Amino acid sequence: MPFIKGQSGNPAGKPVGCKNHGIREILETIGAESIPDLRGGTVKKKYAMWRKMYELALAGDVKAAQLVADRQEGKAAQSIDMTTNGKDMAPTVVNVDESKISPEQLEKIFEVIQNARLS
Repeated sequence: MPFIKGQSGNPAGKPVGCKNHGIREILETIGAESIPDLRGGTVKKKYAMWRKMYELALAGDVKAAQLVADRQEGKAAQSIDMTTNGKDMAPTVVNVDESKISPEQLEKIFEVIQNARLS
């Protein structure tokens, strides 16, 4: 069937009552289950898991500490250099008297500058 602008590709839509059983929903369901705690009561699995993660972090587990910090403080921003491949590309000014340079030489100068920018 060809694409028609403004018309849904699934006009019937999702059936009423159909649940989306994505990983988030599954984890929420499991995390909401209760398990016995050390004091004779119960605790939800998600809280027991985070308590264990904190204990591991405090015991020196670097991965656990990173996970706790990322969840508590948010992941650290990462900067990505997409223009210079990490090289120092300070602007360079070159004064050229075009009257003393042949068109071939001028073309070669532009080629060298362009290649320096790309590498």
